[in-house]
Amino acid sequence: MIATTHAAVIRVFLFYDETGWPTLFSRLLKPLIDRLQHEQRIEGFALFLQKSRGDHVRITINPRKSDDAYCNMLKKDLKNNIDAFFSSYPSAMTPSLSQVGYFFMDFPPNTFYFDLPDRHPQLWESRLPVDIRPLAQEISQILLAALATEDADDTEQTDIALYLELALLKAMESYLPKDSRSSPDTAESLMIERALPGSRRIISEMKREIWAAEDDHLSWLNNWMKLCSGAFAKASDINPIGYTDLLSAALFRHFNIPNLLATALHNELKNDLRS
Repeated sequence: MIATTHAAVIRVFLFYDETGWPTLFSRLLKPLIDRLQHEQRIEGFALFLQKSRGDHVRITINPRKSDDAYCNMLKKDLKNNIDAFFSSYPSAMTPSLSQVGYFFMDFPPNTFYFDLPDRHPQLWESRLPVDIRPLAQEISQILLAALATEDADDTEQTDIALYLELALLKAMESYLPKDSRSSPDTAESLMIERALPGSRRIISEMKREIWAAEDDHLSWLNNWMKLCSGAFAKASDINPIGYTDLLSAALFRHFNIPNLLATALHNELKNDLRS
């Protein structure tokens, strides 16, 4: 699993236009990671969808061995596979307007880099009182399976994030005080509606499905909820609201959901749960 104490962590920043992410996942990432797991060459991995400095997927890998020779061999394998993918499935070269007025330009599509400086360290790699790294692995496995379909899109990414957030809250429901509901934040509600029009109806349907627990197509959430419950049970001496907030923030970072929007979604869903 992803660990700060592990002697070797390989981070790959793979720049590829978001419109082609289903191809990236189905033709490169899923078969590559499946093979590395089958060959037992890695202990764990995590995927993060990101847009800072250009559309890209950040892949964080723990090699099975930490010596330089082993890690260099694994990097060479990764490089060969990525180069072959770029040659066969080059990314669309969509101009980016996100960095207008910024000092640093975006990295171009069809490029990748090992261990770039990261301005936003992932919470999964922080030192926490409880080991929640298995949750990062589970989210990444779900992402890997969901986005490796040719018809996947950014709507599906958001839907997965919302399902996982609601399932997280369900797993934590018994630990959350019922008398600690905050007043609704009008600004946060407006932000959600502008960023995700019609999301309240969609969230209501998702919540009904998750709490009913009758739909076979949601069986992939069962292990996720068990992991969340296990992580929370091991943190009995930690403030339940603060810990749930931390887990939610870490979850949304996998999906490139901005911090302010992620906080607004979490607050609204948490308040709805406790009302």
